[in-house]
Order: sequence, then C-alpha cells, then structure tokens
Amino acid sequence: MKKTTYMVVALLLIMLSLPGQAFAAAKGPTFTKISANNIVGIYVSPGFSDDKMLFIITKDQDKNNSLYRSKDGGLSWEQNRLFIDGFSRDFPDNSLILCDLVFSEKGSIYLSLNDKDKKVYSFVKSDDQGETWKTVNNNAFYNLIHNGDSFLGIDRATKRLQKSDSTGGKWFLKSDVPLRNNCMVIADSQYMLCVCNKTILMSSNTGGQSWEAVNGVGTDITDVFFLPDNEQNIFIASDSSKVMKAYSSMDNGKSWQLMQFGSENKAKITCAAGLPGGVILIGTNSNKVLISEDYGKTWTTVSAGISGAITDIQCVSEGDSFEIFAATSAGLFDLHYVVEKKETIKHQEIKFTVGHKEYSVAGETRQMENSPFINKGKVYIPLKYLAEAIGAQVSYDENKRKATLTQGKINVVVPLQSKKINVNGKTVTMDVAPIIKDGRLMLPASYITEAFGYSIEWLAKTNTVRIY
Repeated sequence: MKKTTYMVVALLLIMLSLPGQAFAAAKGPTFTKISANNIVGIYVSPGFSDDKMLFIITKDQDKNNSLYRSKDGGLSWEQNRLFIDGFSRDFPDNSLILCDLVFSEKGSIYLSLNDKDKKVYSFVKSDDQGETWKTVNNNAFYNLIHNGDSFLGIDRATKRLQKSDSTGGKWFLKSDVPLRNNCMVIADSQYMLCVCNKTILMSSNTGGQSWEAVNGVGTDITDVFFLPDNEQNIFIASDSSKVMKAYSSMDNGKSWQLMQFGSENKAKITCAAGLPGGVILIGTNSNKVLISEDYGKTWTTVSAGISGAITDIQCVSEGDSFEIFAATSAGLFDLHYVVEKKETIKHQEIKFTVGHKEYSVAGETRQMENSPFINKGKVYIPLKYLAEAIGAQVSYDENKRKATLTQGKINVVVPLQSKKINVNGKTVTMDVAPIIKDGRLMLPASYITEAFGYSIEWLAKTNTVRIY
C-alpha cells in the first residue's frame, strides 16, 4: 500500500514539473487551434448563434487563396469550391485572388474576387450558404460593408470609395480620397474615417464627399477600427510606434482619448473587434489578445494556446460568454470566453455644462466659482467641484505641487501641469495636462471619474459632461 502511495506522489511531482501540461490551463483562458491554414480573413455569419457558420480565406506558401467553410463553429472545415454561373473553380487556383467577403442582413453572402489570368473582376452572390454563386457585378471590392439597403467598398482597380444599389449590381462613385487597404471604417451613410498618406487620420461627415484631418490623435496613425455598440459607437486609431499606443473615441469622433494598456504590453495593435456592452478585443503583432469588458478601462491579456502575430480577430456573443476567433499565419484559434459577473454599483448622476457655473448632483443644482471650458477639444472641469461631486476628499501639497483625491481604498495623485497621474500606485498617462485658471486646478474629468468607477458621456447638444 505504501509503495503504491509513493508511486502516485512521485507521478504527480513529475507531472507538475513538466511544462505545457493540463495544469497550465488553470492559470487562465486558453485558445484552441481549429485550423492549421495561414488565415487572411475571418467572416462570421450574423446568425452564428443558430447556424454556427463561418468562412475563412487562406493563403498557401505559393500565395494562392482558398475559401473554407464551417457549419459547426469551426470544429470541422470543408474547402468551398466556387460554382459560379454554372462553372466550377477548384482550389488552389493560382489565378484567383479572393478580395473580401460580406454577409447581408438577409443572410445572403457576397464574395469579391479577381481572376488575374483573364483580367476579370467579379462580385458574386450566394443564397445557399456558398454552395452556388451568381455574378452581380464585374468589379472587385475590398473593405466591403453592407450598410442597410446598400453596399460600400473600395474599388480594387481605382482605389476609390463606391456605393451600390440594394442588389449590389450597380455601383456609384462616392469619394476620390486615396485609401490604403484595411484603413477605412464606416459608422453610417454619412460618417466615416480613413487613414490617408499612411499616417494621417481623416474623417468625413458627408458620406465621403469631403474630408478633414482629425484632431486629438497623433500623426503616425496606421490603422483605424470601428466597433458598433448599442450605447455608443467606438472608434480605435492605432499608432505606428513599437509600444502599444492607440486612441479611442466614443462620441462619433468628436473627441479622442489615449488608451491605457499597462506598461507590460509593448506590442503593436494589428486588429480589433467588439461586442455591444463594452467588450473590446485587441489583436497584436505578438501572440497576445487583449480583452476588455468595460470599454477599455481594464484589460485581460490572453496568449496561452496561440502562436504568431494576430492578423484578424472576430467575436460573437453567446449569452453570458462570447466566442473569439483569432487568425495568425499559424492557423485559426478559438477561445470560449466566459464573462465574469461583477456587482453593479449605481452611481448618482452628475452634470457639468460648458460655460455654466451651475452643476447638478443627483438632480440637485449646486454652484461653483469657475465654469467648465473647452480647450483643444477637451472639456476642463474644476478639480475641487469634481471631487466633491463624486464624494472624494481632496488635499493639496503646494510644495510638491500636487493634488491628492481619496475615497475608500482609491487614491489618485494629480501632479500640476503633468500628463501623468498616479492611481493606487499605478501611473496613468493622460492626453493633456491639468492647467490652472483663475486660481483653480482644472482638467478633463474622464481620468478622475473612471479611476473611481464612474462612466462618462459627452452630450453634444447641450455641451454637457454627464458622469454616472
């Protein structure tokens, strides 16, 4: 009996000492490889919860594209032979370039492709989950978006933004702005963003007819992403620097905030996705995926089980969890991520209005000596009244030129005229520094309120900052 016990103990010790064993999974979420192909793009059916269908476009060592389809959430795959207008095209086919794929709201699938040998572009449609295809237009597009009753995309030949009719058969020129592939996002028929000249972020409020440079972001922007949300649309513009640097906007591009990822994350952002309710996913040029459940306030880094730079990332909601699909040159990886249920704290509503010395806390009107103002696109609020509104104690150290806010276990130190504040020992970099006006320390509210667990919203119609 003793001999058997010793053998069991010895076996357990050996297993614990070996890397990569099942015990590693207990450390956190782990990706599972579901395809070994070099993935170019992931395309998830809008009805994924019911049909479990997704497509991937792959590229082999000879740079030939293939189209694969899964009807069971990625557990099994079949190479999707293209049966177009009664003629079959088998993969791999070194003359075919698959440009993009998009689902319509009614469930049809549209594929854009280019036949290099015949010098023919095609925009084809399938109504039977990719079994057969019919040509609807003799052009090829990328950055395809189905926007209600029409399509928007970049013409592969002219590199210009075009819009189609409801069938996708007729396309019309929308914009002459030169756009780099994967650097354009469309919020609606009027508002869109793009990266021009490889570094400048530009916006249009006229459906692409006119463009202007975006203020509040750097001049080395490489990519821009759009994450639709029920509450507020989220835009993310990533910087070309080697450290992880990006800006986000949650008010349709009116203002931008420097995102905080933590000093340990130094990779470059390559892709992004999101789900309604504040879920943001960030793919990087390392094997890391960053996950936030609170609009980017806090992040969970997942790298277990995945290898290679992330080239595309998609996600779908599955009740209290969501399915994440991440593509790399090493394959397609899947993660079933369970959302941790957190206690919801209901804060009282606070409102500050630009140019007004009155502000409100839980509907009660209060007075202050200074009024909020806008400077370079940022709304500055007196720190004293902001602290009082959220119930924090504030003290000033004139010798060290800093202010300290305290509430419960939260401690925030704000040095004067410095972009770096300290939240419970952790440095947070703001995109602007506090300033002193009429004897009062003033700064944008978001960094302070978020440190104390509040959310913030800009109400453009009344020039009001809403804190809740």
